[in-house]
Amino acid sequence: MLARTVVVLLTLLSVVAAIPDDSDPTSCSGGVLQCCSRLDSMDSPSGSSFMEYIGAETSDPSTKIGVGCEDVVLDDDGQAICNDNLVCCGDSFDGGVALPCTAVQSA
Repeated sequence: MLARTVVVLLTLLSVVAAIPDDSDPTSCSGGVLQCCSRLDSMDSPSGSSFMEYIGAETSDPSTKIGVGCEDVVLDDDGQAICNDNLVCCGDSFDGGVALPCTAVQSA
């Protein structure tokens, strides 16, 4: 139970930390810029399965989870190269799943 509470608290803190920087649409203040093949809600089948797997609950089922995520590569101009979903995520797990995530505009 303590582990579940800690995960929930860390997730909630990450939500606050992983906020895109409005001054630069491709930046990620307090989180990690990721390129994810899918962006799902926590209440989706894949989101629910992952939360169950790590033994965590969320108070906001609309929180986004990134699936198939990789670190973003920057081009010579410093622009993010991502052909899928460019997102700002609070943390990543199991080398391909990240949460909580917020969509970031491509420049």
